[in-house]
Amino acid sequence: MSVSEFIVERQAELGVANRDLAEAAGYHNQNVITMIRRGKTKLPLDKVEPFARVLRVDSAWLFRLAMSEYMPETLRMIEQCCGPMTTNNERCMLEVWRHANNQADPEVGDDIRKGFEYIVRFGRGGKPL
Repeated sequence: MSVSEFIVERQAELGVANRDLAEAAGYHNQNVITMIRRGKTKLPLDKVEPFARVLRVDSAWLFRLAMSEYMPETLRMIEQCCGPMTTNNERCMLEVWRHANNQADPEVGDDIRKGFEYIVRFGRGGKPL
């Protein structure tokens, strides 16, 4: 999914107007929002946080989406040097993992990987594997 597709879908889902995004991002004109929605201009990275707040998504997730579309090599280097960007939900899952393993660091084999994927999909109402 592209940044523009996500913004269009999420605005429709939440009933967020272009005006709301423009105000949150500090734009005096809604035209910039229209251009971002149409993919004519990129979402400026310094506007990710206000967009994420209005669209009710994790800013790390939206930043990662934007970087993967606009600057994939830069994102790869950032994550290589600093580690993968994680959302609040992903960090929560890590805490659950650590607690469930009594703070140990067990090897993650195929059986654990498949079981974890099953639990995540099933928990979201997805189809079992």
